[in-house]
Amino acid sequence: RIAVAAAAGVASSAISSPAELLMIQQQRSGDSLAGAAQRVWSTYGLKGMYRGIGATATRESLYTGGYLGVMPVLRDVFQAHPTFQSLPDGSATAAAGVIAGLLAATASQPADTIKTRMQAFLNPVEAPQYTSLRSTTAQVMKDGGGVLALWSGFAPRAIRTVGAVFILTFTRDFFIGVLEKPEPELASL
Repeated sequence: RIAVAAAAGVASSAISSPAELLMIQQQRSGDSLAGAAQRVWSTYGLKGMYRGIGATATRESLYTGGYLGVMPVLRDVFQAHPTFQSLPDGSATAAAGVIAGLLAATASQPADTIKTRMQAFLNPVEAPQYTSLRSTTAQVMKDGGGVLALWSGFAPRAIRTVGAVFILTFTRDFFIGVLEKPEPELASL
């Protein structure tokens, strides 16, 4: 499960990486989406649009591996535990979602920090320190005073990640329940 979820994350980076790059560029320049896309494309081409793809793929694999892979495993473990059997339905899912979300946020935050810096500073002449994963990592650690700088912005992102895992899990479970019902029961929905 975890490997398949991580692979899905890597695949999703083909879309999320340029989308996030354009969002970051809009925030920095105040351009419209079309304006940012035109400026990045005309200045840097396809390579510019996919700046930070390696960091994005890493982040997405860790994130989706956490919420699609780890969460169901934790939920199954919790549901089998006597403590959760005496709690209301959904308690094991909620606990697993929070833990998986925190794990996913913790594991993926360094890649997110590196990706954001690489996508914010596109011009290699003005910002040569952000042209590769290695140089960006070194610069982030130098600017922030060490390895903990890679977790810059962790708290707000962890809150969003836990919320997303929680929502996605309950939505997934709802639709699985609907799709697994026999046809006569579906008609009453």
